[in-house]
Amino acid sequence: AYAATHFRIGVEHRLRAFLHVRIGLLSGRSLEERRMLSELALGALDDAVNAQSGMELQLSVEIFELDRQSYAKVVRHG
Repeated sequence: AYAATHFRIGVEHRLRAFLHVRIGLLSGRSLEERRMLSELALGALDDAVNAQSGMELQLSVEIFELDRQSYAKVVRHG
């Protein structure tokens, strides 16, 4: 997660914010599976986050594929 300290949403001078979720999945899921995950994640996000009074809050979800052939991972246990 990271905070975008400099961003612009639209052209009107209004109090606005956004929350964007990126979900990386190993390749091989169908379009329908990715679409369903996106909708479920957006619904959970919408249920969990409220806009402050007077603020427009935009929520979005992006699903992207990780290439299985080049994906690398290490798991460490302490």
